[in-house]
Amino acid sequence: MKWQEARELFPNQFLLVSILDYHYEGDKKIVDEIAPIRPIKDENANEDTIYEAYGIGGSVPFYTKIMDSLKIDRLTVENVEVDVGMLLPKEHPALLGLDVLKQYNFIIDLGKLKLYPSTQ
Repeated sequence: MKWQEARELFPNQFLLVSILDYHYEGDKKIVDEIAPIRPIKDENANEDTIYEAYGIGGSVPFYTKIMDSLKIDRLTVENVEVDVGMLLPKEHPALLGLDVLKQYNFIIDLGKLKLYPSTQ
């Protein structure tokens, strides 16, 4: 569904959507297709603070959520905070902070681009 179609189906409402397809124009990511998930009540629309992360290649908006649990390999982490990107690449739906990786002594193999729980 195109954004204009969603605006016609959900006029004057905040809308939670899933991004199905996008393309780049220079350094800007352009959303081509969305799937409406549900309208959001006005009073709930600003529950999440939107931040902006900067890095090589530009910036990306994101918000933070607490997950009940997150399983990485054989380790389960309870009540962990993750950053959810609004326009992250499809293969990266969320970001796990270095603070969490350090707290649980994860090992990052940059040569293989793999993440391992510590054996300690």
